[in-house]
Amino acid sequence: MKTIRNTDKIRVLGVTFKDIHEAITYAQEGKPKKGVYVGVISERYPCFDSHDYAYDHRRYWNIIFAKSEVDLNSKLAKLNNTVHSINFCKCSATLAPMAYWGGDSHYQGYCTGVELTDDIERVFTLSSALISLRYRLQLLIGKLKYKIRNID
Repeated sequence: MKTIRNTDKIRVLGVTFKDIHEAITYAQEGKPKKGVYVGVISERYPCFDSHDYAYDHRRYWNIIFAKSEVDLNSKLAKLNNTVHSINFCKCSATLAPMAYWGGDSHYQGYCTGVELTDDIERVFTLSSALISLRYRLQLLIGKLKYKIRNID
C-alpha cells in the first residue's frame, strides 16, 4: 500500500487522474473516464455541535476503480460489506485498484494498485539534478587535479 497526497496525480488502469478530487468527481457524476469507472463510499466526519453540522463538510473517502460498470458494482458491494478500520478506511489489496483519503488536505491517503505519476516525475527531476551535480563535481575534480599538478 502506498501513501499519497490528495494532490498527487494517479494513474489507474492506464488512465491518469489529476488528483483524488477528480476521481471523486467522476464517481459522483457516475461517468467513466476513458473507460475507467469510479465509485466511492464515504462517511461524514463526526459532528459534535451545531457549528460542525453547519460548516464541516469533510468526508472520509474510499475510492474504487474498475474497467466495467458490472465490475464496479461488484466491488462496491464487497466494499460495503468490508469492516472499516480507523477513520472509515476500507482500503484493501483484494479490491485493488482503490484509494482512500481522509478528506482533509493535511491528511495523507493510501492506495493500492495505483501508480503515482508525481512519483515518476519526481524521480525524473531528481535524476536530472543528480546528473547535473555529477557533471559539476567532475569539473571541480578536474580543476583540483590541475591545481595540484601545478603546485608541485
